[in-house]
Amino acid sequence: QHAEINVAPQKGWRSYAITRPRRRGFTGYGLASMIGYGRGRHASLAFKRGRKGHRENRVFGRAQLHYRCQKTGGDLSVWSAKQKLKEIKTHCPEPGWQTIDIQVPKDSTRIKLKIDRGQAVVYGMSFELEKSGIIIDDLSASSLNSWYLARLEEKAFQQGLRARNYDLVIVHLGTNMWSGKKHRQASRTVVERIRSALGETVSIMLVSPGDAGRPEDKKSFSHRMAKCAKEKRQIADRNRVAFWDYYRAMGGKGSVLKWRARRAMSGDLIHPRAVMNRVMWRAFTGEFLASFRDYLRRT
Repeated sequence: QHAEINVAPQKGWRSYAITRPRRRGFTGYGLASMIGYGRGRHASLAFKRGRKGHRENRVFGRAQLHYRCQKTGGDLSVWSAKQKLKEIKTHCPEPGWQTIDIQVPKDSTRIKLKIDRGQAVVYGMSFELEKSGIIIDDLSASSLNSWYLARLEEKAFQQGLRARNYDLVIVHLGTNMWSGKKHRQASRTVVERIRSALGETVSIMLVSPGDAGRPEDKKSFSHRMAKCAKEKRQIADRNRVAFWDYYRAMGGKGSVLKWRARRAMSGDLIHPRAVMNRVMWRAFTGEFLASFRDYLRRT
């Protein structure tokens, strides 16, 4: 979630989390945290420059629209400052993930998608600065687990990966992710799909969930997460992918209670607050860069 660019559905446009379907047949399209669905003339979705975050990131830069082409697809158009930038027909015989580059004027503060005819499904837009650097796509979805991730439409999932051509894919799922016997098989399926889409040499990292507790019991913590973190490492070893132990870095078993005492956890004892996110991000980047420097020395 980027504070520099805000998204606002308007006039008949609906956004759905991939884990929270609102109507039959709409969920599971592919690698996107939210799916935009516009139906009827004048339904629209706006991307606006935010007032928070880093100033240099409050620009659209290189813009790319990701949408679903399908038999029932209609027409949509892209606008900025009352200027039509692009007309797109989303109808096609075979459903699939499509992308199109959008030339956005440098002084634009708002991009708007409008339905001109019928209906359209939009996965989202990507924005990249006009300079070199590391590009990160943060695809967050609530209540996601390995089993659900493996159930997403395989073709769209792989097309979405290829569209962005990732060098590194990090799969970090939260405390909903462990589903007993399904966990190992589902995780292997996800890894296989990533490799099938991006090649056998693509870098993949699995990350364990953090510790968790129950808000009604101030002394309780999740024994299930300890088992899940151990199993996650085993899955990473068996599938020959990298692993980072978020659970260990957080402090291990019962650490959620310590973070709660520091007011770094939200009231549900599942979601960390910003102060803890910063601590964990520094821990991850420190270990990641140290391992990368060691790799360069060895090669």
